[in-house]
Parts: sequence; structure tokens; C-alpha cells
Amino acid sequence: MKIRAGIMTWLLLLVLLPSLPLLLFASYSAYRYADERRSTIETDLTTRANTLAANVRQVLARNFGYIASLAASDAAARGDVEGLYNIARRIRDSNPEIIAVTLIDRDGKMLFLSSLPYGQTTPTAQIAAAQEVFRTGNPVASSVFRSPINDRFLVALAVPVMQDGKVAYCLRAILNVDTINAVISPDKLPPGWVAAVTDANGRFIARSLSPDQFVGQQGSPQLVAAIQNRTEPLWEGVTKEGVVTQTALRPIGTWGWYLAIGVPKASLAAPWKQDVQILVGLGGAMLALGLGLAIWLSRRISLSIRDTVQATKAVLRGEVAAGQSAGITELDQMHRALTEVEEYGRLLEQRVDARTAELQSAKERISRFADQQERTVEAERQRISREVHDQIGAVLTGIKMIFRGLPEGVLPQEQERELITALDLGVATARRIASELRPPLIDDLGLQAAVEQLLETSFRGNGIIHAVRLDDADILNERQALAAYRIIQEASTNVLRHARASHFAVTGRVEDNSCYGITIMDDGIGMSATAGRPGALGVAGMQERAELLGGSLAIGNAPHGSGVVVSLQIPLSRPDGDPPDEDPAP
Repeated sequence: MKIRAGIMTWLLLLVLLPSLPLLLFASYSAYRYADERRSTIETDLTTRANTLAANVRQVLARNFGYIASLAASDAAARGDVEGLYNIARRIRDSNPEIIAVTLIDRDGKMLFLSSLPYGQTTPTAQIAAAQEVFRTGNPVASSVFRSPINDRFLVALAVPVMQDGKVAYCLRAILNVDTINAVISPDKLPPGWVAAVTDANGRFIARSLSPDQFVGQQGSPQLVAAIQNRTEPLWEGVTKEGVVTQTALRPIGTWGWYLAIGVPKASLAAPWKQDVQILVGLGGAMLALGLGLAIWLSRRISLSIRDTVQATKAVLRGEVAAGQSAGITELDQMHRALTEVEEYGRLLEQRVDARTAELQSAKERISRFADQQERTVEAERQRISREVHDQIGAVLTGIKMIFRGLPEGVLPQEQERELITALDLGVATARRIASELRPPLIDDLGLQAAVEQLLETSFRGNGIIHAVRLDDADILNERQALAAYRIIQEASTNVLRHARASHFAVTGRVEDNSCYGITIMDDGIGMSATAGRPGALGVAGMQERAELLGGSLAIGNAPHGSGVVVSLQIPLSRPDGDPPDEDPAP
């Protein structure tokens, strides 16, 4: 069934149809951009959590150091309480973070308070931390408590004073929570972010937003649950103000304190919403402009074609066609052709010749394309053959080596000969069969897990100690990850066959945000003895895989003179800026 429509309809469709893929592509690009921005924010969240936790830990460690040095002084060893008091005052005067130092005996009685004259004390606050010191003999960071003097929120860093191998006293450095608040102040965080320091029960010790209002209060149930479960990945929490956040939790030293930092989830979705609004606005404006121009142009072309049809009918009737210009080159040419009937045959012949040349050119292009497709098919067959060699050959070789490692006489001689013959036949058959093999763990758990299983299986029973650390390997696409797996697989096979190594290591990381580098090392006998056999697919196959990804592979002896180092560089984008081909290699 043929669709009949006017020239205006076809021109409008000509505008609309190309616009739809562009809109879809723009939508996908906006989504990907927003997703990358979200990933960047989450990475920044994790980094800031680690940094702030380290900064708070540094403050605590520094002040623990001051009070521990006092506990180890000669006055402490002699039990000279007044001498300890004098040293404590000097420490307090020289360190603005410590507002007071107290000494507690085993009965919980305060023997001195460095901020008061010697002999004057106050009731002991936060006695639980001192009791923990007496019970365990370890330093303890207390929860937040109010000062009995001025009702300010304080924390105590308590250490034991040892005499004759026993805890005789507890020394405490009293810190104002403002010291901790200064570490996580809002000026150290992006706008809208919130950070807090809590004890093991989720009680706020310090907070970046409204510390005067919330310090000393219990955190949200989500925060308490995260602390109890020692949650490491990012998790969804709710602030005291009721804002839903993406939150990171980090322990602060071994003192039972935790740092929580969150970014509002609304800010993670904001880039996508904003980009969609911009996309819809610009897309609608461009589409409206395109439709307007298409309508104007289609009307002009329609009128010109109508004039040309009238002129053609006039020529067929033997009349003289009007010579008015249509403003369109092709239509003006038709007008001239219609008014010059004597040249009609020549013009028709020229058109036939031009069409013949076009068809010949198209035929040549099709021939070149067919030839290129044939080369592609041959290359695919060669690649699949190499895949079979790399994987099945490695597995069968490993089985054969394991069997040869068994004591003699484990099997009857006939069975042993038949098994060896079957294994040899399997290796030969693997080199002949063109089939597709794929490590399933790459799809399920990623490259790290797949390589770990490969090395565990390959080196089992060979005494080779192996280690794998592939940081951020999920940045590789499916094709890149599989190619890297095959290269590591071939390298491990070469080590088993030739290197006589005792250690094998695989490491990988993103380098300069432009490529992913993988280093494979062993401590075997080096390149001079591990060079590949002529005609083997091993090293050549590894290099070809790297080149197919647009990357490079270098093989050489280790710098220390023992073993081989294989360096693989996989570009994260092609030189022309296009993303790598997502088509997986079988």
C-alpha cells in the first residue's frame, strides 16, 4: 500500500524524523552527564568522610599524647599528686584545646582540677570513662557531658596512671566540644552538606549545623543502626532537620567515636532535573523553529512544482511554457528543458548515462563492502580460534600438569596411558575447534573476582602464591574486561609452563583518568627462558588483544633481575574522543 501525501507533508516528516533520534540522544546524554555528576558527588562524599575522620582522629591523638606523657612522668610514677597538678597546669596553659586536666582515684574521687587551685575540686562528671580506664587499663574517649561549673558540653580523654603494674589513677584531659566542631565546621563542607561526630551509641558530640541545638542529643534511628552495624558503604539517612541524605560513616580511631557526613539526595537529582528542563526548552524551541521554516519552505516548493506541472502540460499541448524563474535550480532547469524540446533526447541520454555511472559506482562500493565483510569474518574466526587456545588449552594444560604431579602408580598403567592420550587429544582438539568461551564471573561479580578464581584454579597444587588487586576495574566495559582477563589468563599459563615462579601478582588502577593500567609480575627465571615457542599464539595473542582495544602491551624482565613484568595499557576513550566500542568480544 502506497502512501500518498503532498510535498508539504513529506517536508514536515523530513524535519520531524531526524529530530526524534537527536532528542533521544540528547536525553541519554543528559542522563549520563547527571549520573557522572552524581558519581562525582558520591566520590567526594567518601573522600571528605575519610579526611574529616582523619582530622578528628588527629586532634584526639594529639591530646591523648599530651595526657599520656603526663601519665608517664616521674611525678606520676612517684605518686606525687601535687607535682602532677603543676605539670597539668603547664600543659593546659600551653595547649588551648585542653581546658582542664583532672586526676581521679580508684574510688572515683577527683584529686585535682587544673583549672582550680590545688586542693579545690568539683564533683566528678562522666565517671563511666574513668571506670572503663580502671577496668581495662586502656585510653578511653568519653561521650559528651555537661560541665558542672558552667554547663558547657565537654568530652574527656582518659588515660591510666600505672604504678607497680596496676592502674593507680586516671588522668583526664577535658576538651570543649567546640574543638571538635571546628574540625567539621560548615566552611569545610559544600553548601547543604552536614557532618557530625557521635559516640558508639549515636549521641552527638559535635555537629556542623546547629551544634548548640543538637549536641548531646541522640542521632536519628538510621544513624544509630548504621553505627551498630558498622555500615561502610553509602546509605540513606535522615538528618535532625528531616532532610533525606546520602550518608557515609567512618570510625574515628579505636575510641568508639564515629564521623557521619551526608549530602542531600535532592542535590544528587538536581542536575538531571535541570538538564531535562533545559533539554525540553531548547528542544521545543528548535523543533518549533524547524517546523516553521519547513512550512514556509514547503509552501514555496509546492507552488514552484505546481507552476512546473502547468508548464509541462502546456508543452504537451504544444504550447509555449512560461519562462518565469521558480527560484529553485532544479525546477528552473526543468523549465528550460521543457522549452527546448529539440534537446530533449540529448538530455534524456545524459541522464541515462549519469544514472548508469551512479549504479556502477554503487556496485563498486558494494563490492568493496563485501570484501571488507569477508576480511572481518576471517578476522573473527582467527580471534575465536585464539580464544579457544587461551582458555581450553590453559585448563587442559593445568589438568595435565596436576596429573603429572601425582605419584607414580596412582592409576593402572593402561588407564594412565589412556588418560594422557585423552588430555593430549583434548589440547589438539581445542586448537582446532572454533567455539566461544566466556568466564561467567566477569558478568556476575566483575573482573577482580574472575581473575581471582582463574589464579586459584590455575595455581592450585603448584605452590605459587598469588595476589590480585584491580582497583576501580568496573570502569572497563565488557569487551575491555574480557580482553584483560584473556591476557592475564595467558600470562598465568606461561608462568605455569615456563617460569618456575613462586609468586605471581596482578595489580590495576586508573592512570591519569585516560587509561587503565594493569601490571602482571612473577619472580621466575625471566624472559630469556620464557620466550614463546615459534608459531604459538601466547605472547602474540596478548599483544593483538591490546591493539584491538587501541591499547598497548609491553613485556620485559623485572627491574630486580628476576621474573617478568607485563604492562597493559587500556585507553578509557579512543584518540578521536569517541567511547570504546561496547561490542563484547566472545
